[in-house]
Amino acid sequence: MYEILLSLAKPEALASILVAVAVFGTAMTVFMPYLQGNKLETRLKSVSMQREKLRKQNRAALESRAKGLRRKDDSTIGEISSKLNLAKALEDPNLIDTLNKAGMRGPGPVSAFYFARMTLPFVGMLVVFIYVFFVNDFGLQPMM
Repeated sequence: MYEILLSLAKPEALASILVAVAVFGTAMTVFMPYLQGNKLETRLKSVSMQREKLRKQNRAALESRAKGLRRKDDSTIGEISSKLNLAKALEDPNLIDTLNKAGMRGPGPVSAFYFARMTLPFVGMLVVFIYVFFVNDFGLQPMM
């Protein structure tokens, strides 16, 4: 037993052991992909099942949506604009063309524009009132 251990300590034996380990590692590196099997088929099957599931969901979503080409503005601003009938009160014949040129298409930007057109004068008046009476007294003394 002792002689076997001494023979393993010789440089020639160490070199041959190192070469054997390197050859085994190289062989394993080359042949391991062939031993693992083909996972591509199972992956393709799972991808196709997922694609079919998404396709069914999209079809169901398309069918559940309202039919027709016109879109409705369901936002809060759109509801306020329709309740107050701002489109008729603040009618501008060139508004839709101008918004389309600016890249804003659909009923949402139209409702937002009419809502802003109605509310911003009051907001501006409130800001001016607060500024004049509370923020800046213009150096004047109270009249009491």
